[in-house]
Amino acid sequence: MKHILFIISVLVMSLNSQAKVEALFHPYDNTMEKIADIFMNAESTIDMALYNIDSKKKNPVIAALLSDEIQKKIHSGDLTVRILFEGYMSKEENFDKMKKLEAIGIDARYVGATQKMHHKFATVDAGTAKPILITGSANWSMMSQRFYNESVLFMENQPGITNNFQREFELLWSQSKEFGDEYVYVHNFLDGITSVDFILEPGIGVKFNTDNFEVKGNKKSRFKKRKDVNYVLTRELVAAIDSAKEKIEIATTRLVLRPIYDAVMRAAARGVKINLVITMGQFEPKFIRKKNVMRNEVKKGKKMVSCDEDPYLRRCSTSQKFAGFLNDLDYEGSENVKVRIKYFDLRHDAYLQKQMHSKYMIIDDKNVLTGSFNWSYSAEYNHFENLVTLDGALHEAAVENFNNDFNYLWNLGRQNLWGMQRALKKNKQFKCSFSPMTLTYDEVDGLLNGAKKVARSMKRAVKKAAEKEAQEAEEFASTGAGYTPRKSKVVKGKLIDDIFCGGKIKIDLSE
Repeated sequence: MKHILFIISVLVMSLNSQAKVEALFHPYDNTMEKIADIFMNAESTIDMALYNIDSKKKNPVIAALLSDEIQKKIHSGDLTVRILFEGYMSKEENFDKMKKLEAIGIDARYVGATQKMHHKFATVDAGTAKPILITGSANWSMMSQRFYNESVLFMENQPGITNNFQREFELLWSQSKEFGDEYVYVHNFLDGITSVDFILEPGIGVKFNTDNFEVKGNKKSRFKKRKDVNYVLTRELVAAIDSAKEKIEIATTRLVLRPIYDAVMRAAARGVKINLVITMGQFEPKFIRKKNVMRNEVKKGKKMVSCDEDPYLRRCSTSQKFAGFLNDLDYEGSENVKVRIKYFDLRHDAYLQKQMHSKYMIIDDKNVLTGSFNWSYSAEYNHFENLVTLDGALHEAAVENFNNDFNYLWNLGRQNLWGMQRALKKNKQFKCSFSPMTLTYDEVDGLLNGAKKVARSMKRAVKKAAEKEAQEAEEFASTGAGYTPRKSKVVKGKLIDDIFCGGKIKIDLSE
């Protein structure tokens, strides 16, 4: 009996040694090449659920799918490749992209429901001895890889978590619309996978917000909100924040959920240190933030209900940028909360160019929650999203990578701030698009106010030049001599976007 137990123990250790969880990060790691390599070795299935993907050959993933090796497998029937695609462009442009994907042998579908498919995952050889799951916050585009801050998890030989993602894929696939040619499959992709196979590996968890819905068949609104279950992903994040003992580090595109805001406030009040990084698109200048009012009561039916009593009411969250409130308001433990913005352009309209697109949280340096989920009501109920949890005690290397990424992100480019502040003090312009920095609200306000001050000086200088030109013209006219005007440029428009960043006038105002 002891020999049998020893053999079983060795087998389990051998299987665990083959299992691997790796965390990579944009814009530093070449995840598209890694995904392409994984696809090249796929044996039976590749299933992708992607909000966006570059469909040109410059994307290594597409180059791999176009390769002779994979095309041979597809045409022989040895390899099945499917994609659930959403796209963010016009319907015609999204359909054109799916047409290109179908042309290389990929069976493409789109959900076409009220909700958007916002996942960014793929399963490879699910249900086999060597499954692979790829998931994270990254869209599979070259711009995303080069400029965005994002995370991607690679999970090898982890059948439990892979099967759970495969089940999510099959649910959405069954409720999606066919694009192009209809493929006929002789088997169910979950065949042979039993309830035991969905048991998650130790130290790994996952939630899908499809649990918020009931599937209602082939109607336009095929996913109906459940009454017995709600806010599946939000509640998971709130529970994690409530469990924190010493430290919370958050890198998220946005924070517009009242329950999470309340949980952060509770954590701060009990002494937990909280560092939060959001993307530039969520920043509002101080003169706007002063006008913002926390919504503490909302209408429910014919009654007004306090958001303190029920923070999960929709109106308690919508159109509320809670990062600004965490930064500006005076509350118990406010000294424990630090908020920074990934900032890279003085022009607010450029907020998508290099955005902070990660969506993760680290609890006490030990546990990570990450996925496609934007922290908003819209993401919880109008998108299909996922949230993965990792226990650092069992996945130390992956969690350490998240810690390293956050530490780097928290101090990103801050060494460049002094030079920009100095230029503004000397009344000088600089390029409005710059290498990303993580700045405080006060630091961003300072840059914007300084740029406006320089722009006003530019307007005055041009006005003075125009007045001088008019005076010269008048003097020449009195002498009867000919005069050719210099055609001074008139400066109009927004102080920052059109004048400081316009690039049309370069006047040295430092003297």
